[in-house]
Amino acid sequence: MTKIGPRTAKIVVVSVGLKHLTYPPDAHRLVKRRTRDLCQLVATSQLVIDVSGLPNPHYVEELRPLTGRDEAVGRFLAGCPETLELLGFTRDKLGVLLSGYQQRGNNHGTVTIVFRCTGGKHRSQFFAEQARLMVEEIVDGWVEPVKVDVRHIRDERGD
Repeated sequence: MTKIGPRTAKIVVVSVGLKHLTYPPDAHRLVKRRTRDLCQLVATSQLVIDVSGLPNPHYVEELRPLTGRDEAVGRFLAGCPETLELLGFTRDKLGVLLSGYQQRGNNHGTVTIVFRCTGGKHRSQFFAEQARLMVEEIVDGWVEPVKVDVRHIRDERGD
């Protein structure tokens, strides 16, 4: 098989809230630039999965202050059949895409996977962390090393 482009060297998994993709008209120039950069990241990602259709832990009082990286939020989301279905879909999709990129070259060097929800605090963070585990399992044993990073935009911005 002929390699088309570079093999995957880095995989970045991103959690983001829809609120991070817009800014108010009176926003500072730096905020506008960061928002445009983030929109560009999402637009050029190899995979974007919107998880805002899943039950929202924000509306469960004891879960509201937590994030998708906390066990209680994970238990809540994993207890929903639609979450388990979407996790299975995500695992299958990542397996096909990443293996294909690695075999044929991906013309990127970096593969970006985005999980998007309303606020970027619960569902997208949970899925980003689960996807990191999935990706690490998929790339385990690849001859060439692959770096896996997770970015939580909400935490980066201090929201």
